[in-house]
Amino acid sequence: MDRIDLHWFSNRHEPQLTVEDAFAYDPAAEGLGAEVAVRLTLRKTSSGFTVKGDLEGVLHLHCDDCGAAYEEPVLLDVAERYVWQQLTDPQGREAEIRDEDFFEPVDPKGELDLRDMVRQLLVLELVPPFRCPD
Repeated sequence: MDRIDLHWFSNRHEPQLTVEDAFAYDPAAEGLGAEVAVRLTLRKTSSGFTVKGDLEGVLHLHCDDCGAAYEEPVLLDVAERYVWQQLTDPQGREAEIRDEDFFEPVDPKGELDLRDMVRQLLVLELVPPFRCPD
């Protein structure tokens, strides 16, 4: 399941949706090589929804020193918050930042691209320089 229609999800009677899937990323096409198992739970909130769970898999990297290919295991906790666009502050007023201020607006089409969300989380996990274990 790459994409979730959030309008469909928000109209369901069940308050949550569990997703278990696996994604493979091609480095030539996506700039990242990885195979990742995804276990996520989407929960409705009054302003949108949250995505919590974990990602587990392997990243395919190249050593910055010797150029050798190597694999790096990855295990990430996921805690994302999405808010319906109409509930965000369009004025962008300056204010003190609080914990509840960290969120992503829901895509205008009402879709959550899980594949892209996972890819972004993996890219944020990458911290150069990359060094093979040898």
